Amino acid sequence: MNNFIKLLSILFFILSVSCKTAKNYTEYSELEGFENGKVLRNEVVGFADSTLVKISGKIVNNNNEPQVLAEIQISKILKKQKQIWQTDFNGQYQISLEPGIYDFSYRLAGMDTIKLNNLNLQKGELREIDISLGKAGTLTHYLIER
Repeated sequence: MNNFIKLLSILFFILSVSCKTAKNYTEYSELEGFENGKVLRNEVVGFADSTLVKISGKIVNNNNEPQVLAEIQISKILKKQKQIWQTDFNGQYQISLEPGIYDFSYRLAGMDTIKLNNLNLQKGELREIDISLGKAGTLTHYLIER
């Protein structure tokens, strides 16, 4: 999300520079309401006699409120497969995967996206990943006439 905001700021700057003939206005941009999300927990809590990896966790906001139907997108690196899961009404999720190297992306509309890249998940691993999502914020660009 931060890259998107930076890209949008650059786009506004380029447009404003290329459209100027006479400077009869002042430019102003502001980012409001942005809160950083964070990984609260990412640890192996045990191993099971299984060929699969079991991942569970909870997604909350910065006020520790469960985020219902938040999206967890998981991409297996070598096979280029993508799968999407959602949290339940308590903000919790449980996923079973084959062992391998994965990228995880946690998101919800209007919230910051949290990414965990290159997680090497081992056979039988029981892992808990808890995430706190912050507000995505709003970028506003003004042209004020003089």
